[in-house]
Parts: sequence; C-alpha cells; structure tokens
Amino acid sequence: MRQMLRDRRAFSPVFSTVIMILVVTIGMSLVFAYFVGFSRDFQLGPGSAVAELIEVEDVWFHDNQITINLYSYGKVDSVNVNTLYINDVRVPDFTNVQLIKSNSPLRQHDNVTVADAPPFARAHGSYRFRLVTNRGSVFETEYIKP
Repeated sequence: MRQMLRDRRAFSPVFSTVIMILVVTIGMSLVFAYFVGFSRDFQLGPGSAVAELIEVEDVWFHDNQITINLYSYGKVDSVNVNTLYINDVRVPDFTNVQLIKSNSPLRQHDNVTVADAPPFARAHGSYRFRLVTNRGSVFETEYIKP
C-alpha cells in the first residue's frame, strides 16, 4: 500500500500513448480534409487553366469590324474569353464568348466580334491578338491584314 502512495503518476504510459495517437490522427484528418477541399477548389478555378486550349482558326477584317473564329479543344467543359488585346491595347467593347464542350464539335466553335475596331486596326499590316480567359489563360496569335 505504501508503494502505491509513493507512485504519483497521473496517467499510465499506455494511456498517454493512446491519447497522443488519437490527437495526431485527428490533426492529420483535419489537414487532409483541408487539402482535399483546397485542391478541388483550385482545380475548378485557376488550376483548370492548364486544361484550357483555344485555337484561333481565322481572323476576318471588315470595314469597322473584326471577327475572330475560335475553336476549343481542351479538357475543360467551357471556356469564357473575358479580355481581348489588339497590339497590346485592350479592346473595351467586344462580344464575350463562351465555348462549351459537348459531343457535337459544332458547339466548340464560336466567334469573338469587335464591332467598332480601334482606329489602328483599320490599316493594313500585322496585328497581334491576345485573348485572356476568366481562368487566366492567355492565347496569342498574329495575323496580317491584307
């Protein structure tokens, strides 16, 4: 009996080991749950930009109008073109385009139309077009106006 009174440990080593394993397991579960949620949100947002692929098929120059024919062949379901630059000058007014991937290849084609082209885009010469999507992908091409 005297031996038990001298032993003043609060927990046994086995019980403290089980508590420590439980704390580490719960902590790692919380970290894993956060990482899975973060990676899913990243893949749906800016991380999916690597799966966007757009091909500029042709550019048509009319009097005051420019039409850019696009084709989407990436792995994402839809691509939204939000910003257009012509020779590094942002074009404020153009038709926003959404390329939707489906079983029909016709749904993957669409046009970007600049109704009132900037004055410099009305002259003959070489023009550099830069398309920026809402996920942050940048696609550039260069065409020569005949």
